[in-house]
Amino acid sequence: MKPLRQTALACLLLAFPAVELEARQDPVPYSAETAAFIDVRVIPMDREEVLTGQTVLIRNGVIVDVGPVDSVAVPEDARIIDGLNGYLMPALTDLHAHVTDEYEFPLWLAHGVTRVQHLNASGLDLTKRVSRGLVLGPTLHPCAGPISGIQDPGVARSEVARLDEAGYECLKPYGDISEPAFAALVEEAERRGMRTIAHIPRNLTWQQVLAIGPTAIAHAEEFLYSPIRGEADLARIDSLMAINQIAVIPTLTDYAEITEQSLFAANKIRGRDVTAFSPVDRRYWGPERNHYVGSFPLSRIARMRQLLSFQRTHTKRLSDAGVRIGLGTDAGNVSVIPGVSAHDELDELVAAGLTPYQALRAGTIDAAALLDLDGEAGFVGAGAVADLMLVLGDPLRDITNARLIAGVMVRGRWLSREELDQSVDRTRAAFEEEVRMLSLLETEGLERALAWILTANRIDGTPPLRPRALNELAYQFWKLDDQLSEAVQVFEANRVLHPDWWISHASLAEAYEASGRPRDALAAYRHAVSLNPDYREGQARVKALSG
Repeated sequence: MKPLRQTALACLLLAFPAVELEARQDPVPYSAETAAFIDVRVIPMDREEVLTGQTVLIRNGVIVDVGPVDSVAVPEDARIIDGLNGYLMPALTDLHAHVTDEYEFPLWLAHGVTRVQHLNASGLDLTKRVSRGLVLGPTLHPCAGPISGIQDPGVARSEVARLDEAGYECLKPYGDISEPAFAALVEEAERRGMRTIAHIPRNLTWQQVLAIGPTAIAHAEEFLYSPIRGEADLARIDSLMAINQIAVIPTLTDYAEITEQSLFAANKIRGRDVTAFSPVDRRYWGPERNHYVGSFPLSRIARMRQLLSFQRTHTKRLSDAGVRIGLGTDAGNVSVIPGVSAHDELDELVAAGLTPYQALRAGTIDAAALLDLDGEAGFVGAGAVADLMLVLGDPLRDITNARLIAGVMVRGRWLSREELDQSVDRTRAAFEEEVRMLSLLETEGLERALAWILTANRIDGTPPLRPRALNELAYQFWKLDDQLSEAVQVFEANRVLHPDWWISHASLAEAYEASGRPRDALAAYRHAVSLNPDYREGQARVKALSG
């Protein structure tokens, strides 16, 4: 189960990407500083080797030289970064994550994740904010989706064209897509230089999808839902994926988390990294509202763990067959925390049988290849983007050493461990208002919580809560608690606090319509469309309700 912002609003938000995203070619700003790591061990990642006694010189956010200490001239004005007798390696890429807002960025960076393929990217404007240098965060690669319900190949091609023009780099085909339409999606995307990170739609088989050849399969879990009848089928999967150069992004850590929810949901909503994630989002992670707790009784867990073991074995088999493995986490799903989950996935890949080097490749040089960044990222060498992390142990010997991060370089900007921790602490402090609102909600009720929300302001005069926090809370009332009238009250408060955010009006219109208030819904839809003329679903609802 994805966060409600990704389910109830998924199709709604996909309808108007053009307003939120700019062209893919927009450069992400690099640091202008010249910096050097001197006498450091280097793990280049384009080969399995540790280079000792190295100097790594960075200028304008790009590595310009790597070599023995006595062979690299370091300019006098260069910033010298203490290597701490550690290991310098490429920072990590998460190829499957659901990014909510920039409050998550400190968590990504604190764990050495400087590049994220943002699945179901819609409406948050984050790609533009990072690319313009308005906020420091991982480089985002926006991927449109989930794409479902397309039967006609012509419609599929038109949809790809629309999303390409909007600025998306890739697509996420999801479900209820005919075989000809799926083929058209993949072919048109490839023709336009876009990636397809595909689920295996339940109406299709792995044979059909692999024969078409998307860029990657989004989860190892996808192979659980289309029959595999023994060794011959497994060999056929190996062959089709290797021949058609289809990668797999296993997201084993996400499935492992799912299998633990029924036992440990109460414990998983605590911890240092967890408390730096939105409290409103975490509200439905606890046992009372957790989808997995309700859906998977304890009697099912043993079987699910068997299926996890199959996914691990299958991942190792695919790797042995020459299939590219990409590191992805499904961050944003229940208990899958940005950043730290990338290291959980590294552990899972090693548990599956990959070597530490193979696991690290999945999140560095092989991830860069999947993003069409061969020769530009994912390795430590001249010409590579200076996305680096300094770890205090050899991760090629023990993958858990990759967690021992002493500092991270983001496009040439160095962040020490202290700076990274301070950034996470600031994020945690920023959520104190959400914590207070939820405390009022639990102890004094919705009326008291809304009264505080509507009257409180920050020092700069802005409302105390992010608009998306209230939107998420309202959908939880509606979709999880079956309290539509309470949801309407929260949506209405969000509209008052954030009148210029079109989604506050669109969400309220949706709730009004479900409440049997068509006139109010029509007015709210019209306001949303006035704020966002590309809101196609709103236009359709205005037409329908006007009639």
